[in-house]
Amino acid sequence: MLYKKCDLELKMDRKPDIEVSCVEFVRDAYYKEKSMDHFCDIDWDEDKFVSYGGVDFVIRDSDELIAVFMLNGEEPVGYVGLDRFMSGVQIGTISVIDEYRGGAMKKLYNCIVREFGLLYSGDNQTARARGGWNSLFKSGEFDVYAIDSIGMKRYEVKSMERELGLVDDELSLYGDKKFLLCIEKKS
Repeated sequence: MLYKKCDLELKMDRKPDIEVSCVEFVRDAYYKEKSMDHFCDIDWDEDKFVSYGGVDFVIRDSDELIAVFMLNGEEPVGYVGLDRFMSGVQIGTISVIDEYRGGAMKKLYNCIVREFGLLYSGDNQTARARGGWNSLFKSGEFDVYAIDSIGMKRYEVKSMERELGLVDDELSLYGDKKFLLCIEKKS
């Protein structure tokens, strides 16, 4: 099932329908209360605290879900729900409080790539998410490639501009063929 939340599509097949603001959603997930009290039923490993680029993160891991929180001081301001996928993790849900959105996705994804090695996109992306992946592509800090979601063949990404979106000279990220994006730290 897909639920609309904070202008982002959320894949939440194991979670209840959530109708709260971004601020409430991120905080409820972090504190495991109210709309996210089902997080109390998950057998989480001990919280892992990490810092990258002067930003603090909390990573919670379980057999069911991986949750990454971006902090401002001690307060959560961003949340990414991840699923294990192939040899890395795949985006399930992302939510960032509005006043912290500038560059938040890049910071969160940087943390995730450093901690888990490979980060795969979901199979549905909003325009905002595509813009974030394009920013990562242009930064030169990551290797970005596309995976054919049916044959799982890997392709070099030549452009992520909406008009081109070239995977190679023939294929387009935005054509009929379904691709997942993948980023990893430059080797």
